[in-house]
Amino acid sequence: MDIMTGNSSLKSVRWLRTTRSYTPLLIQKSFCLFLTTLLLFTTLGFCTGAYWQSLKSNTPFGQVAKEFELHEIFTEAPSFETNAAWGELIPRGRGFVVVDSTDTPVPYVGIEANLAQVRAVAVYHQIHCLNELRLGYYANQTLSVDRNATIRQHYHSENHMKHCFDYLRQSLLCASDTTLETLQVKNEGNKPAVDGWGITHLCRDYDKVSDWTLRHRASDIGGV
Repeated sequence: MDIMTGNSSLKSVRWLRTTRSYTPLLIQKSFCLFLTTLLLFTTLGFCTGAYWQSLKSNTPFGQVAKEFELHEIFTEAPSFETNAAWGELIPRGRGFVVVDSTDTPVPYVGIEANLAQVRAVAVYHQIHCLNELRLGYYANQTLSVDRNATIRQHYHSENHMKHCFDYLRQSLLCASDTTLETLQVKNEGNKPAVDGWGITHLCRDYDKVSDWTLRHRASDIGGV
């Protein structure tokens, strides 16, 4: 029994020594793993932040409070006046800007840019799509419209309007305006409804957007 006890004690001592020798090594490995993980997430966060910051620096626009109200000229059928109003929404160059080799917008120098250096500012694409839906809607409502000359053109074609429906859907989801709009009862007996008028929204400064786009335009062409 003494011998076996002695052997057991010897084994216990050896196990204890082995365990003690492994413990610092395990701590060192765990600490190194922690530092590596921390460094990875720090680097990832820095790169992500730098990327989004670069996007912000390329589009230096402030915010303004805007109260929504009805502008009937944008709801009416195509005419010289209504088309001109829509045309004034988009600066010269139709919302296309020129970029350098790093995809950074650069000022217009009076020469049309190579197609590979041209980018479209999304808001003007969105306005273009909304205008096309307006034209297509009124063309479909007016029997006197020459369909062969108007409806079947590319910009008023069914496929193009389908594209605009989904493009605008995704644009709205992307912006996700969370302004809280009040309900109103327009006439006695009617259910409460929301028309959005008279509600103040926090908006990107559209005048600054247009000025910036004009300075970085890819050409001098006009139109919506």
